[in-house]
Amino acid sequence: MRGYQTEVKMRVSIQFKSNGSLHDDIMLTFDGERCHADSYFFAIDPAWFPNLETGEKKAQNALRKLLQTAHQHLSDLDHGQSVYLPYDLSDECSAWLRCTRDGDCVTVIRGWTNRGCLFPSVAVTLMKDLKDFDPFGVELRIGRGAILECLETSISDLQTSIDGSD
Repeated sequence: MRGYQTEVKMRVSIQFKSNGSLHDDIMLTFDGERCHADSYFFAIDPAWFPNLETGEKKAQNALRKLLQTAHQHLSDLDHGQSVYLPYDLSDECSAWLRCTRDGDCVTVIRGWTNRGCLFPSVAVTLMKDLKDFDPFGVELRIGRGAILECLETSISDLQTSIDGSD
């Protein structure tokens, strides 16, 4: 997601930054801190976009689909409910954002689980109930509308990039 600004600067974003290698090309920005993750499991998911050859275009489509699912789950959240958004799917573990509805806001915290080797098509099945989530770091409180708009912008940016690569 590119940074979204209203009256307050958006403090969480996820972007696809191609480097041609499927490694370190998903970037999470969280309260000014940046971490890079691989898109490898996005690019080789056998369940999503099986007609696409493994590679960057498939990874972008899978990330877009995952963000669309997260957007829908966030839209449907009731007060006190959480949704988990994976941003780093690696061999040994996976990193997630826990987003919990708190009135007109969402509290967001990073965390991880020892569930590794997850394809996005499997990770989406855990988005509403990730039992072994281990949070760390600061928790951010963000306007619900702002985080939904940021997801919409990211989805749109990914679609533009996908369309431009045809």
